Amino acid sequence: MDVLIVEDELLVSRSLVDLLEHHGHRARVADDALEAITMLKHGRRPDVIVLDLMLPNMSGREFLEHKRADPRLASVPVVVFTGSSTREPPEGAVRLLRKPTTEDALLAALRDATAQRAADAV
Repeated sequence: MDVLIVEDELLVSRSLVDLLEHHGHRARVADDALEAITMLKHGRRPDVIVLDLMLPNMSGREFLEHKRADPRLASVPVVVFTGSSTREPPEGAVRLLRKPTTEDALLAALRDATAQRAADAV
C-alpha cells in the first residue's frame, strides 16, 4: 500500500512512516496541505492519504475541498488522523482517527479505506 501522510509534526509523521514501512507499506510525507497537493498533482497517486486537520498554510478541511474538486484525485480515500475535537469524518474523508490511536486501529482504518475504494470502483 502506498500512503501519503499529510502531517506537520515531525515526530508524528516519522512515527507513522516507521510503522507503515515496518508493515511493508510505502509512505511519503507532506509537511502541509499545499505540499500534498503538489505531490498529488505531479507524483505517484497514493492508495490512501492520512491527513491531519490542523495544518499550517491550509487546513485539512480546505485540502479535502481541493482534492474533491480534482477528478484525478477525488477517488483517493482519506483517513483523517487528528487531535481536534472532531467526532465525525469531514466531508471527503472515509474515516476519522483521534490522536493518539493504536497501531492496530490505524492499520485497520487504512485497510478499510483502500478496500472501500476498491469496492466503489467495481
